[in-house]
Amino acid sequence: MLFGIAENWELSPQVFRNFMYQKLKKRRVSQFICYWSLVIGHWSLVIGHWLLVIGYWSLVQRHLKRTLNKGQKTLNERPRTKDKRPRTNDK
Repeated sequence: MLFGIAENWELSPQVFRNFMYQKLKKRRVSQFICYWSLVIGHWSLVIGHWLLVIGYWSLVQRHLKRTLNKGQKTLNERPRTKDKRPRTNDK
């Protein structure tokens, strides 16, 4: 077997040209499939990454919303208490 052609065939330039054209056509199809599978895989990774980022961000926001008191806007402010008397450290 020479390039997949039986030896008893006459290896004329036309036969060889047709054979190479068929191989090139198959290679083009496989390259096309490989290229588009890489493109689709790349974009699925990008979209999956951003979905993870958005999900994590919403989880952090929900956690911050739960841990901060309702009247407290930032972590530096004092939480509101029911009695408005000033706090003292007297024992």
